Amino acid sequence: MHPNALYPKKVTLTSTIAEEINDAPRVIPFSIWSSFIFNGALGLAMLITVLFCIQDVEAATSSATGFPVMDIFVSALGSLKAGSAMVGTIF
Repeated sequence: MHPNALYPKKVTLTSTIAEEINDAPRVIPFSIWSSFIFNGALGLAMLITVLFCIQDVEAATSSATGFPVMDIFVSALGSLKAGSAMVGTIF
């Protein structure tokens, strides 16, 4: 799959900046791949953290809101306002 389909802003910004960078053929591919690796590691850490925060899997999967992540945050934090703030900062 083409990287632009996955992360269009990052690749587009990196290719736009390529005109102003010295040794762009070496630096730009390194920066694109390092951003993919860094974001993948952070995404995996986020996934593991959210999975460990699930208290009731059945309640999370049959969410009334349609957003299981929001129910996971609300049940983990014990407050609708705090859960909404967490979802708002992430998404």
